[in-house]
Amino acid sequence: MINRSNTKRKGLGVSGRISVIVISLALAVFLITGFIISSQVTRIVEDLVKRELTLQAEKTSSEINAFLLEKAEISKLMSQTDSVMRLIASGRNITNKNRIKETTEYQNALKTIQNIKNGEDTIQLAYVALKDSNSIIANDTSIEVGDDYDLTTREWYVDAIEKTETSISEPYMDVATNKLVFSAITPLFNDDNDIGATVVDFSIDSLSDMLSTINIYKGNTVFITDSDGEVIYHPDKSNILNPDYSRQCVKIAIRFENRRVIKI
Repeated sequence: MINRSNTKRKGLGVSGRISVIVISLALAVFLITGFIISSQVTRIVEDLVKRELTLQAEKTSSEINAFLLEKAEISKLMSQTDSVMRLIASGRNITNKNRIKETTEYQNALKTIQNIKNGEDTIQLAYVALKDSNSIIANDTSIEVGDDYDLTTREWYVDAIEKTETSISEPYMDVATNKLVFSAITPLFNDDNDIGATVVDFSIDSLSDMLSTINIYKGNTVFITDSDGEVIYHPDKSNILNPDYSRQCVKIAIRFENRRVIKI
C-alpha cells in the first residue's frame, strides 16, 4: 500500500519556474548589455587610436612641408648669390660647355655651390644648369653630362619652366646616384626666355627620420605615395616604386574610404 502523503512531486513549482525565467532574462540582459558596452569600448579605443595617429600624421606633415620649403628656399637663394648670377650672365650665348669652365665666374660660382652643399647634410647634389651650353655645374666636379644630354627635354626642367617659380619636383630616379630623389628647382629667365635653373637634390631617405617618429600600432604601415599613387617611401624598400604594391595601396584607400588611410 502506497502512502500518498509521503510522495513528493518532482519538478519545479510555479515560483521556481518564475525564478528561472527571471534569472534567464537577467542573464540575457547582462550579456546584451555586456556586448553593447564592449562594442562601445572598442569604438572608443578605435577613435582614440585614429585620433592619435591623425595628430601624429598632421605633425609629420607639417615637418615634411617645412623641410621641402627649406630646400626650395636654398635653391632660390642660390640663384640670387652674386657669383652664380655672374656665372649665368657670362654663360649666355656660350654653347661650348668646356669654355664655361675656363672663366673666373665658373670658379667663383663653383665655390658657392660647394659651400651650399657642405652647409646642409640632407642635400645630395647642388648645381646650376645652363641652357645655352647644355651644361651642369655641380658641387661634385666629377659629374659630367654627355653630348647627347639635352637639358630642355628633361622632365624636371620642363615642369620648372612651366611653373615659372621655385618648386619641388615629383620624385625620380637619379641616374648619377641611382637613388630616388626630389629636386628643389628655381627656373632662370632673361626677358621671359628660359636660360637655365638652380637645383638642389635631396634623397627621399631624408624623410625617414621624420616618418620614424610616428608610433604606429601592429598591422599599420606608414608610406608615402606621389600624385600618381606610386609608393615613393616605405620601410620595406622592395615596395618602393613597386607597381603591384602601389595598386594594392590604392585599393586599400578606396576600400576603407580613408578610415584607415591617413593622408599627410
